[in-house]
Amino acid sequence: MKKAAEYRKQGKFIIGGWISLFERMQYLRGTENLYCDIALDEEDMYKVIDYVMDFERAYVEKWVELDIDAVAFGDDWGSQISTLISPDRWREIFKPLYKELIDMIKAAGKKVFFHSDGWIYELYPDFIELGVDAINSQLWCMGVEKVADEYAGKITFWGEISRQTTLPKGTPEDIQECADIMKKYLWVNGGGLIGQSEVNRDVPLENLVALLNAFD
Repeated sequence: MKKAAEYRKQGKFIIGGWISLFERMQYLRGTENLYCDIALDEEDMYKVIDYVMDFERAYVEKWVELDIDAVAFGDDWGSQISTLISPDRWREIFKPLYKELIDMIKAAGKKVFFHSDGWIYELYPDFIELGVDAINSQLWCMGVEKVADEYAGKITFWGEISRQTTLPKGTPEDIQECADIMKKYLWVNGGGLIGQSEVNRDVPLENLVALLNAFD
């Protein structure tokens, strides 16, 4: 943790870890098998859950001992048009698992950052209830104004301008316009928006420069 100590001296905000429940279960069980397990409530799924949670509990315990500000989660829960499983089934199976781990993190005085690609509109209230401090999601596939109408001011939005359309295919002017919309609708009471976006190799240099300038 030498580098973390150096960043702490610089006043940096330090995020540690990367906790994946759903995706780790897919690696172990296979994606198709896991979806069938969820639909049919198969016993094998709960064996995998126990195995993964034993690992994640130990993982969280180690991270919260360190001098960090937050712990990150990452599970993709959406397609481009809906959640990957029904929100009710998500709440039944996965929400209690996240709650246990998030409660451990909160008890240690750390914040929680959560990444989830795709359409997760119906899950925002649950993330808010669980105590997630910042959420990284594909706002533009759901609609920034739609999301803001229900959830702005209740959770911090951690990016992002669309890395599927605007960043690789738009213009610098498009990027500035998107940033302005996000600041208008999500930056509530001077907070609630972290102007960050993932940049892939298909993004032109001029668009990368525009992205950095848009949130400066």
